[in-house]
Amino acid sequence: MDFVDRTFHLHDPSSIIQKFDLGLNTNMNASRVISWIGSLTKRNVEDLSVALYQDDPFPIPSSIFTCESLVKLYLYITPNIYCPKNISFQKLKSLTLNGVQFTGDSWNDQLFVNCPVLEELVLEDCSWFGIKKICILTPLLKQLQIVYYYYSKEDDLCDYYIQIHAPSLASLTYWGIVAKDYDLSSFLALDKAEVNFHEHKSTKEPRISQGEALSKFLQALSHVRSLSVHVQTGQVQSIAYDFVNNLPTFHNLNELELLHGAATTNKEIFALLRAAPNLRCLVFDESSVLLSIDEKDETDKTEDLFRHLQSVLFVEFSGEVRELRWAELILKNAKSLQTMTIEYGTCHSKEKTPKSKEVVMSELLSFPRASWRCVVKFI
Repeated sequence: MDFVDRTFHLHDPSSIIQKFDLGLNTNMNASRVISWIGSLTKRNVEDLSVALYQDDPFPIPSSIFTCESLVKLYLYITPNIYCPKNISFQKLKSLTLNGVQFTGDSWNDQLFVNCPVLEELVLEDCSWFGIKKICILTPLLKQLQIVYYYYSKEDDLCDYYIQIHAPSLASLTYWGIVAKDYDLSSFLALDKAEVNFHEHKSTKEPRISQGEALSKFLQALSHVRSLSVHVQTGQVQSIAYDFVNNLPTFHNLNELELLHGAATTNKEIFALLRAAPNLRCLVFDESSVLLSIDEKDETDKTEDLFRHLQSVLFVEFSGEVRELRWAELILKNAKSLQTMTIEYGTCHSKEKTPKSKEVVMSELLSFPRASWRCVVKFI
């Protein structure tokens, strides 16, 4: 720590500090950290990352939230820090706030107005006490992540109204429960989106229907070209029901990725496939196909579902019955399929003896193919 003090003391106060990273997992003297941040802002720091793990919270100097030289800022301080009511970053293009506590006094419609060139915003595990409306109005924003891993009964997002106006948005990641209501841009430039709706864990009585709010969220994604979907295995039934019944038609969707726990029933998978009439690429991870396909699923216009499909990837494929049934269904119906890539992995069931890679290859290669050009690859 004395080394850092000496460095600031010897450093030319008129010169610019391009990048500074401060990461400590031990308790720091608050006055020392405040002094360092003051020295950085005075020296026109451009790229600043602060990650501190403390036993007790301490105030962060407000100068960090009005530093006009900053182009990139990352803040992660435990326990949570508090964001002031007014922030101003005239040059800031990338902002990541992890563990920040917002209150009714600090969050307002004008919070990011003085960030005119902001292109990337990440809000991770932030707290929203006493706030009923989360408003993000950033016309130049291209990347937005709202990631909420941990919940408490006091700050569930289900009671909040989320407004996002970002017409230039190209990438959106949303991990959280369904909010009370949404007001979103159409996101016409959206290239990639990842959504993960969690189970509502509030002690309050669950809402009867989230369909209207979820429909607004999904409609905003209707122009997306690449979509990654999680729907937690332990989700409440209303989320699964509303998700399936409020899907828009994704005419531009070329790539669909079903990530860990992406569907609890085949009904959800088939609903997504039907909503993507021009799908070219499909990715299943190890837990995406949790159930076997029944005969009704197989005869339910599956040929139309895979009409334009060109490539399929199975991650952690172990040759279990449910996986083989999905592979067989796709090979039998996808007339435009060019490649099916199998990433071989261990058996998911502890009660079964895992099949060898050679046995799995033999079974897959025996399936009939609608496309004579299709190549099955094993990696």
